[in-house]
Amino acid sequence: MVLLAITTVTTAAERREMDSHEHGVTTLNVATDGDAVLLELEGPAMNFVGFEHEPRTDEQKQAIANAVSALKAGSSLFGFNSAAGCELASAASERVGDADHDEGKHDDHSDHDDHSDHDDHSDHDDHAQADESAHSEFLAQYQFNCTNPDKLTELTVSLFAQFPLTEQVETSFVGADFQTFGQLTPDRQVLSLRP
Repeated sequence: MVLLAITTVTTAAERREMDSHEHGVTTLNVATDGDAVLLELEGPAMNFVGFEHEPRTDEQKQAIANAVSALKAGSSLFGFNSAAGCELASAASERVGDADHDEGKHDDHSDHDDHSDHDDHSDHDDHAQADESAHSEFLAQYQFNCTNPDKLTELTVSLFAQFPLTEQVETSFVGADFQTFGQLTPDRQVLSLRP
């Protein structure tokens, strides 16, 4: 069953890769494995902090730290029906940027010590444009353990209040005998885990 969950999650990830990078849309993959519920959340940094470039100010650095911390607090973002008795067992969250974007590559300008040869600084403009067009994302993974997994019927996703720039959550769920794809919005925050 774990192999099936991984295959479905991989298929959903491949589908996202083919789609364009879409602000406002976050992806949530959910799978059950015995008494465990595994969640994987992924979305553009714009949805969580309002920008995607490398942080330039202390305020932006703090916004990233706050988002990572808020995403690790999985119990405040995800809730299961109480009869299932699910508790957060582990959570991890991080911000990642483009693989080609070298975080420190524009910080060292020692090769430009003599600026008298440069009447225009178009190379600096190119650096700024590259930084503005950089894509970064937040990734988070959670494991909830449930004392009554057979009574698990729904998952409430409270992401929208915490991160109001998230307008839609595309979901995929793989259970022992049920799988589904769907969409959640601020007006529809409950994912059914039963047919």
